[in-house]
Amino acid sequence: MKSKPGKNKWAGKEVISVDIGENRTKVVVGKQERNGVRLSQAFSFTTPRYAYEKGQIIGFEELKKALQEQLSERKVKAKAAFASVESADIITREIAVPQAKPEELEKLLQFEIQQYMPIELSQYVVQYKAIEEFEEEGVNKVRVLVTAMPRELARTYYELLESCGLDAAVLDIQSNAVDKLFCCDQKVNGGNGFRSQSVAVLDLGHRHINVVVLENGQFKFNRFLNHGAWDINVNISHGTGIEPEETEVLKLNIPTLRKGGLFDDGGVAPEERDATREQALELTRRTVDGWVEDIERVIKYYTTRSTGNVLERIYVYGGVVEMNGFPEYLQESLNIPVEKIESLSGVNFGKAGEGPITDYINAFGTLMRR
Repeated sequence: MKSKPGKNKWAGKEVISVDIGENRTKVVVGKQERNGVRLSQAFSFTTPRYAYEKGQIIGFEELKKALQEQLSERKVKAKAAFASVESADIITREIAVPQAKPEELEKLLQFEIQQYMPIELSQYVVQYKAIEEFEEEGVNKVRVLVTAMPRELARTYYELLESCGLDAAVLDIQSNAVDKLFCCDQKVNGGNGFRSQSVAVLDLGHRHINVVVLENGQFKFNRFLNHGAWDINVNISHGTGIEPEETEVLKLNIPTLRKGGLFDDGGVAPEERDATREQALELTRRTVDGWVEDIERVIKYYTTRSTGNVLERIYVYGGVVEMNGFPEYLQESLNIPVEKIESLSGVNFGKAGEGPITDYINAFGTLMRR
């Protein structure tokens, strides 16, 4: 169990950060500097089919081969490797305990974990970080976020990186990566920093949505939702008869998700309408509406935790946000300003990256150490 981070031994050193996804695997190569992250490379490749599912490495050899080929083809020289993971098997809990010295705090937390977390400690890697200090009935307390990751899950990531000739150094959960990336006075899309805002950052993945809530630049909590972009493909497939793997182009060619868009306009001549695309639009909206219901529950949980809690803005990233009108549709549905992340003041993306910056958010955050 680890409590307080020490000096960042990786500052100024070039490392590889790997974010494995069910659809694509993202890799960034760079170094952390005083004011953020400087990249030398950022690229992605298609994750081998059935090699990765819900945070678990299923096809070890296939994924190993694909990663080795990419590193060789792109002449990546860095050896120290970080990776990020998010899985429903990772357990997080907030625990409040009296303030104490680090060694005493660790003993208190071990006791609390055994009482309130349904795990066999020896089977998990457990880490924690303090997220808030407060006073309750005259006692100074600290609220701690405890994370328990199955050892077997951590082992497979370690072995994957090592088998590719890398030095596996860090395995981070994606919620923590987002926290590190946005906890400081990070400016998104050239706007204001987070120090005086309450915001949610949504990672819209292939098969999951990770909602991270930050208040005045401080991590509050996250929720892992079992929805993702693949839901849209499957629902379009069921409605149109097109195979799920072939629906991606149809999905991305929808003119706009926004209400009042092309297919909602009665002025479009019948001969110009496309029944399949109209059906895909309706199925996509229904799917996203289902996501909205669960996202609203997370927002309600935050706003009812304390008097005065108001979520002011939502930032989104992930492949699905490239759909025409997606941020606007989400904003109309939630009645909260929604922005797609297009630039970060602390990340020097430059000409190093392939594709949009949103592809690499988790990898950026993992690269940052505190």
